[in-house]
Amino acid sequence: MARRFIFLFCAAALAFALASCSSSSDGPSSVSGDPTVDSTSPADGATDVGLVKRVEIEFTEAMDPTTVDETTLTVAERSIDGFVEYDEATDTATFTPDTLYAPNSWFDVTVSGRIKDLDGDSLGQDETSSFQTGAFDCAHLTDHAEPNNSIAEATPIEIGRTYRSLTGCETDTDLFEFTIDDTLKVFPLAEFKRANEWCYVHMKRYTGEDYGFMGGNVEAGDFVGGIYTLMPGTYYVEVADDGGGFEEWILYDLTVTTGDPCNDDAYEDNDFFDEASPITPGLHEDLRGCRVDSDYYSFHVDAGQTITMTVDAHTGGTTTRQYRIFGPSENQLTYYWDTGNPVTLDVVAAQSGTHYVCVRYWSDDVIYDMNVTVTD
Repeated sequence: MARRFIFLFCAAALAFALASCSSSSDGPSSVSGDPTVDSTSPADGATDVGLVKRVEIEFTEAMDPTTVDETTLTVAERSIDGFVEYDEATDTATFTPDTLYAPNSWFDVTVSGRIKDLDGDSLGQDETSSFQTGAFDCAHLTDHAEPNNSIAEATPIEIGRTYRSLTGCETDTDLFEFTIDDTLKVFPLAEFKRANEWCYVHMKRYTGEDYGFMGGNVEAGDFVGGIYTLMPGTYYVEVADDGGGFEEWILYDLTVTTGDPCNDDAYEDNDFFDEASPITPGLHEDLRGCRVDSDYYSFHVDAGQTITMTVDAHTGGTTTRQYRIFGPSENQLTYYWDTGNPVTLDVVAAQSGTHYVCVRYWSDDVIYDMNVTVTD
């Protein structure tokens, strides 16, 4: 429904009146003072609408959020369930379907007259509109977060909010961006409503490198996510297939929550090669590891020297761990991935330059000692 404006015209025939006068509102209003629907998306009569298209209803003024819910904003063909949210910043109510609309079908949107503004004034009568969906194909499976196929296009999300009815089709990759101001434990979690293939949930930094990932052969009803302790900064969650493109389309909800961090050590942030903490070869005691956190350390080695790395996890020592030694080109020279403790690795350096060792655990609050020696 269009905005309603009031115009007052004063006759010039009376001698005591002004020759003319008029006034108009600078914003939406109505004769009765009741709120109205300002706009609807999809527009009434729209065709070729996407199969997960959100319905957005903008009001002419701030509404009482307690009156905007799944009973007062509905979408119906046979029976369509969904989730209703109200954004007080934009005076907009949103209906997100919890599954796909049927393709090539008409749907009726009803905004109940029971919805009220902050003064208690109601819409007074139901507002209705209709739209028709398009064909069942990837073009019509595009969700409201698109385009977000890269870090540069990542969709900003809020911590603690659930983003519903997100989709993936063919080679689609979804990236989401969030920022934390304190060191926190971060829990990205995807709930798959429809899937039958390999899917992953990656945690990434701004360069696109993975902090870690979870996933596998995912089916409907599966939850996939991870637990990471991260320092203040901006991070990215990626939902993707195994690299070859989705064999079939997927439908999922995504939530990122936070909690108290794992206790880490003063060498952080040393999660990647370019952040590796320089060390002097020797014994380094009471280092700390967090779940899936990679700790990189760097030191100089001459060609022909032997690098020996011994790690003893004396707290949290039963967890799976990964120890690795890398050469100057960040090439892996040797590794260990199992539950043994303590563990010793050794390798002869083929060239001179900066070498790296990496320690990684699959549980929180691990305390370990690491002894790195370089011998001729």
